[in-house]
Amino acid sequence: MTSENRITFEHNGKLFNRFIADFAAATQGETSVIVRKFALMLLRKIVLRTPVRTGRARAGWKAAGDVLGVRISISKDSKPGDSSVIARLTGPAPFITMTNAVDYIMPLEFGSSGQAPLGMVRISQQEIISSGDIPREMLKNYKKLWDTLGRGERFETQKQVFREIFV
Repeated sequence: MTSENRITFEHNGKLFNRFIADFAAATQGETSVIVRKFALMLLRKIVLRTPVRTGRARAGWKAAGDVLGVRISISKDSKPGDSSVIARLTGPAPFITMTNAVDYIMPLEFGSSGQAPLGMVRISQQEIISSGDIPREMLKNYKKLWDTLGRGERFETQKQVFREIFV
């Protein structure tokens, strides 16, 4: 893939990263554990949404799966370099970067497949941010905080996140 064809999700990624950082600060949890949990949740959603014809695009998420301990099978059509991951879970700003270098992953993300007309990455990020799954499934102290909020407060919190994403 040439650099001129490469498109990043920098804007969505920054919002998602800020959401994770805010979550970590609010819960006073260990940031590297939180980053790993969010990345694992996100990867599962992305992989399940990735269209399958030959399996190569789905297998392109393999390196991230290896780092997070998730088995993603390799397609017979997979090529070296289809996937990579950069991870640093220590330091002031822990992160995991997942990449899929399959040459047609961007058209898939932007709706070229009827199997995933809304893409995989962007919709998975937004779903995690807005669904309310996190307070139910993630850290216990955040769940306790979420449970103390009334319905109106929950709605306002989610509405604010949507404003930030779509503005």
